[in-house]
Amino acid sequence: MDAYAVSIDEYIKNGNKITVLQTFPEIDYALLIRETKYQPFVAAWGWDEKTVSWGQGHYFSSIINACLYIQQKLAEKTKIVTPMRMQEIAEKSMSALREADEDAYEDLCYDLDLTEMEREYFEPGEEDEDDED
Repeated sequence: MDAYAVSIDEYIKNGNKITVLQTFPEIDYALLIRETKYQPFVAAWGWDEKTVSWGQGHYFSSIINACLYIQQKLAEKTKIVTPMRMQEIAEKSMSALREADEDAYEDLCYDLDLTEMEREYFEPGEEDEDDED
C-alpha cells in the first residue's frame, strides 16, 4: 500500500484553531476543521488564507457529510453523476420496474446477472411494501 504525504495548514483566529485539510480551487471550496464543540467540519466557500476567513460555510458534525457535500459540488462543476446519485437512481428505477411489471423486473435481473446479494439489495424493505389493511 502506498503512503502519501498530506499537507495540512493550521491557523489561529480569535484564539481558535482552524485546520485546512484540503482546498478545491476549481470550485473555490476548502475542507476545514474548526476548534469548536458543535459542527466542527466546514465546507467553506471562498476560503481566504490571508484573512483566515470564508465567504460562506456549510457546517457539519461529520467529516463524511462535509466531504459528500464537497463531492456533490465537484460533481456539479464537472457534470459527473456521483456514485451516491447513481445508487439512488438505480434503487428507484428497480422499485418502479418491479411495481409496474414483475416479469420485466425478473428479466432485467437475469440480463444484469445479479448475484443473490444484489437481488436482495433491491428487494423491497418493510417501508417499501404496500399495506393491505
